Amino acid sequence: MSKTKKVAELNKHKLNEKFLTILDDADKIEGSWHKPWQSQLTSQYRASTIDVTKKDNKPESYSGLNQILMSLVSDLYGYKSKVWGTYKTWEKIGYTPRGASPVGIVRPIYKYNAEAGKEIISRWTSTPGFNGDQVEPIVIRDVKVVPDYKDSDYMDMGNTKKDNLVNMTEECERLVSDFMQKQGIKLEEKGSQAYYSPIADMICMPEKWRFQKTIDGLSPTDMYVIVMLHECGHATGAAHRLDRGLELGAVDKESYAKEELIAEMCSIMVSYELGIVSQPQPNHLQYIKSWKKAIKDDTNYLTHCINQASAASKWILENKTPRPMKEVLKESFDKVLKHID
Repeated sequence: MSKTKKVAELNKHKLNEKFLTILDDADKIEGSWHKPWQSQLTSQYRASTIDVTKKDNKPESYSGLNQILMSLVSDLYGYKSKVWGTYKTWEKIGYTPRGASPVGIVRPIYKYNAEAGKEIISRWTSTPGFNGDQVEPIVIRDVKVVPDYKDSDYMDMGNTKKDNLVNMTEECERLVSDFMQKQGIKLEEKGSQAYYSPIADMICMPEKWRFQKTIDGLSPTDMYVIVMLHECGHATGAAHRLDRGLELGAVDKESYAKEELIAEMCSIMVSYELGIVSQPQPNHLQYIKSWKKAIKDDTNYLTHCINQASAASKWILENKTPRPMKEVLKESFDKVLKHID
């Protein structure tokens, strides 16, 4: 082995040791990694149903299993309305549900039990439920029998304002906006999940109001930007950008894990450049420490991820020009033909 290679191997070994020491420190931090946004609806956003037995059709909050089901499905599909009802419920107040029901509204069936001396739940029934975002006014002779549905027509919305505490600096706003525009990436804010879709070339972010609580001394704005940069990091791996083979992550756990580490490191690097963080944050370390074993087992693992993350952060900060998709698709097609030959 040449002297240059020996120095490189020594530096790599020292880097791994240093990084593992940092991760050892992360083990001393109480708790575990947690999402920096609300994944559950708080009490003021509780799912409700309209009680058609009352003259004022006043909504009543669900309880128990229905509250859990409706809240989770609202999060998953990004529904803005917090009101649910069966097909008949909506029909009675002048609306027709459209599309398939995403969840069933469960109801207990009671039966008298002689041994217990009272009625007990003997079974459960489930009726398809529809959200307020799915309904349209019934039309008779081209005339709507009721106005377009709004929660505010049926309940006092004064206490349900979703305060947005995310307020990005002009520099961050411009960086994200310019990056999305030049890269041609679609951005959607809905529900409670953050992810990048290589197929749609789209970043999905939780709604800004979900970033309510500060974590590790960082503001909701900082946490929103850090999560956004993580997803932007993933986006740089698309075939017409840095081409990290993101499609492999869907079928190969090792490739998926490595891509997650690259995206997290990229987020940290860009955050440093923007002045959002000045030192490793506990939540970052809690997230990264799950790669501790892989780094110990493979001395090249960490340096490979750092190199890839550096390239990703540079792509974001410099907002490089992606390759034309026609060119990428032609290359892929030529590879397939060559393989067939």
